Amino acid sequence: MMCNIKRLKNVWGTALLFTLIPILFSCEEQGPEYVEDYDLVVTTHDAKFKFAEPTYYEIPDTIVHIVPESSIKDPISHKYDDRTISLIKEELNSLGYLEANETNGATPQLMLTVSAMSTTYVGAISYDWYDYWGWYGWGSYYPWFGPGYSPWYPYYNSYYAYKIGSVIIQMIDMENADTKNKKLPIVWEANISGLLQGSDSYIQSRIEKNIPQAFDQSTYLGK
Repeated sequence: MMCNIKRLKNVWGTALLFTLIPILFSCEEQGPEYVEDYDLVVTTHDAKFKFAEPTYYEIPDTIVHIVPESSIKDPISHKYDDRTISLIKEELNSLGYLEANETNGATPQLMLTVSAMSTTYVGAISYDWYDYWGWYGWGSYYPWFGPGYSPWYPYYNSYYAYKIGSVIIQMIDMENADTKNKKLPIVWEANISGLLQGSDSYIQSRIEKNIPQAFDQSTYLGK
């Protein structure tokens, strides 16, 4: 498999996505400024597969939401399903693929599946900043304490929680399904991840940008 990673606006290491909250609230001038700066689009594909040969595809009209067993309710809204699937169809059609339907009666050679999941990360950061007593220059203001003194308090903890949402698009080669072992070969996959933050219109705009990005960086796709 070959992999292509594109970070929108800022090219950061993948691991940064999972340690971003402390940075998000920092005062670094050169750090990411907007939630969308953390969006990550990763695509992988089977380099041996000839993407120009198949013509017809099929895609379900519902996104499968992967929900942990411990969850009481689905943390992701289905309100974005229709537009997400519509965008995927638009991209596939623009690449020369045709949707198999009752009108053309075609047998799909490619099957596209779309799933979504949400992961919540919770943690705490401990600060023992009182060791920097001398940094404030307070020693010069209170010389009667003598050298070596510093205030003592319990560690200061900062708590944070954030949600990462991911949309996974998989392209399956239906013509080469392993019927004996009941396995379906995935020839292309896109994983679009980012913070689940902002208004509905803001999240919608990021979907409008990131779905096409997955196809734009997959230059091998198309008839």
